[in-house]
Amino acid sequence: MAITEKYGVINIPGVPQDEPVFILRGQDAAAAEALLHYAEIAHRVGCEPGHVSSLFRAYEMLARWPVKKIPDTITPKGT
Repeated sequence: MAITEKYGVINIPGVPQDEPVFILRGQDAAAAEALLHYAEIAHRVGCEPGHVSSLFRAYEMLARWPVKKIPDTITPKGT
């Protein structure tokens, strides 16, 4: 389990229910570039090569997603 401001509590095995997470979706026009920067930082700080490779594969999947839109905002749960 985990919690996001936008989606509330979500089930992610191995993640504590109250641990914050952030989700990047394929349709988000900023997602691929954001993940690319994260992957570059992960490489620079010494993350394992396999982890960095998985980040670049995820970047490629996000970049190939055919429909893009400007991220929207949903009123956070509980407000």
